[in-house]
Amino acid sequence: MSIKTTLNQLVLAMQTGALNHVSEAIPPGGYAFRAAKLLTAVDVELTSYQKQNQALVRKFGKPDEKGNISIANATPEAQEAFGKAMTELLAQEVTIPYEPIIWSKLGEESTKKLTIRDVHALGPLMVETEADAGVAPLKAV
Repeated sequence: MSIKTTLNQLVLAMQTGALNHVSEAIPPGGYAFRAAKLLTAVDVELTSYQKQNQALVRKFGKPDEKGNISIANATPEAQEAFGKAMTELLAQEVTIPYEPIIWSKLGEESTKKLTIRDVHALGPLMVETEADAGVAPLKAV
């Protein structure tokens, strides 16, 4: 099972705090391990995105009086080129090699901790049921 999404969706989930909220909502036990694997894979993608973002800032930005490179100090042409490059970067599709978080496995207490905004921001990282994720149900041991 894997999840196809875009860097834009992952950045939205990070910037809105939805990734933190869902990580805090996962109940203890066996399912926490599976969810942690997913969140770790998302972190890897976000780290890669941040490196690419910083490379674009260095490419198109201009240093300020303190030597800090910023897009705000760049020429309008460089700012436009940066915007186009960022649009392309955020549109990149990524594949997360784990199953999504399954809403029905979180339990009532955990789902109360998540807002509609969190669920929206998580996008394909969260599905309603195991059937939606295409995975076999976990069996109790």
